[in-house]
Amino acid sequence: MFIAELKRAILRKKFMLLIIFGMLIIIIGSIFELKEYIFFNYNASDLATAELQNSARDMVRRGFNKYAVWFSMLKYYTIAVPILASLPYSTSFLEDRKFKIMQAIDSRINHNRYIVAKFLSNGIAGGLSTALPIIIGSIMVNILFSGNIDEFYAKGAYGGIFSYLVIKNFYLYIIIHTLLLFCFGFAYSSIALAVSTKLDKNFAVMIFPLLFFIVSTIIGQVLDLKILRCTRSIEFYLNPTVGLGEIFLQVLVFILVTSVIFFVFSRKEYIYE
Repeated sequence: MFIAELKRAILRKKFMLLIIFGMLIIIIGSIFELKEYIFFNYNASDLATAELQNSARDMVRRGFNKYAVWFSMLKYYTIAVPILASLPYSTSFLEDRKFKIMQAIDSRINHNRYIVAKFLSNGIAGGLSTALPIIIGSIMVNILFSGNIDEFYAKGAYGGIFSYLVIKNFYLYIIIHTLLLFCFGFAYSSIALAVSTKLDKNFAVMIFPLLFFIVSTIIGQVLDLKILRCTRSIEFYLNPTVGLGEIFLQVLVFILVTSVIFFVFSRKEYIYE
């Protein structure tokens, strides 16, 4: 049942379109972050001499350093994670219930097996929808751009608690960052799935994780509760005070709470009432 649900989640057109959408967010973020280099005016009046022209070209070359380009991908991407995670499969439970698919499934297999398979496949689909665009983007950056860490304008500043890996082993850092994005994707897709047991509109289910992300961050800042400050944890690469334990605690709490909500309100007595 789990394999069937997972295939249903990742082999649908919506999942493929989401990967493309994620790539578009990455490209747009990179353009905005690097626009001063992309649209640099070499004909400016203050670049009249060959020496100044060469200096400008060197500055632009450094701006397109592969480290700078990779981090530019994250400009808008981290904020988009809740939406990217919720879109692939979080409405599937609601759709199964609406179109009477659940009754057919329950007549063939154990209901609890179906619920567990649904939760896991939804979480994995959410994680993959947030991780795959970064993986594809990382491959493209590695192919199209070059440069060394010493030319990176944010050397030692980006990466958070993993900033030493950015310097010593950038590819290992990319793997760790991508895995953490997968975990965030799993968590936010679980939030959407949990609320789908109570909401009847697909749009409301898909938008809820983003609203939760915004409201939770505001409440966390007002009450100084790190566990609720979603932007703080997902943008860990900008803040060296965000520890790995803090990130995992937030993700685990979100997953545990939403799993309890989903497993309770997806029981037969609530579905067939």
